[in-house]
Amino acid sequence: MNAYPIPVGVPTAYAQSLMFPVGEPNSAYAQYFTGRSWLASISNEQVSMANVTFEPGCINHWHIHHATRGGGQMLICVGGRGYAQTEGLEPVDEAEYAKLK
Repeated sequence: MNAYPIPVGVPTAYAQSLMFPVGEPNSAYAQYFTGRSWLASISNEQVSMANVTFEPGCINHWHIHHATRGGGQMLICVGGRGYAQTEGLEPVDEAEYAKLK
């Protein structure tokens, strides 16, 4: 059970079911989203790790994560349903996207 503070607008039962904190309103990166999201830094040691929570219907706009080595971003989805899209192709749900790899 999550013992971290629950931000306004996040359902309590959902927040308590998470293993990471929901975090604070993601205002620093708001330009990349339509809808609300929350950001909680988990680690900045060897790699930067954060938990991002999206409200239902939140849309993440096209953007890129640059990296000097190893790839720019790794996503570990722990709940909900998501869609991914490769530029020029139709969006697909997470199960179909995994088949494209």
